[in-house]
Amino acid sequence: MQLSQHLTLMLRTLRLSGLLETLEVRTRQAVEQQASFVDFLTLLLQDEVERRAQSKLRLRLRRAAFDPTKTLAKRLAAKLATAPRPRPITERAGDAAPP
Repeated sequence: MQLSQHLTLMLRTLRLSGLLETLEVRTRQAVEQQASFVDFLTLLLQDEVERRAQSKLRLRLRRAAFDPTKTLAKRLAAKLATAPRPRPITERAGDAAPP
């Protein structure tokens, strides 16, 4: 299917250029399944919503500048290694020795 330049321009104007990525596949799929227009449009919009969610996640992860080599397990292990160890009860100041 050849997309017209007019359709491409309109999708970009509406900031829906992500639809261009899946439009041909979804159109073919809708024809094969004899899907209604509403079902076809729903699939296209679901693709766009998913694409935008993935883009937002990538942007947030990039802005957060997470170190991919650090894991929660490594962080907890490092924190436990440097945490002060509690003294036994008999060594604490102010406590009386048990009889």
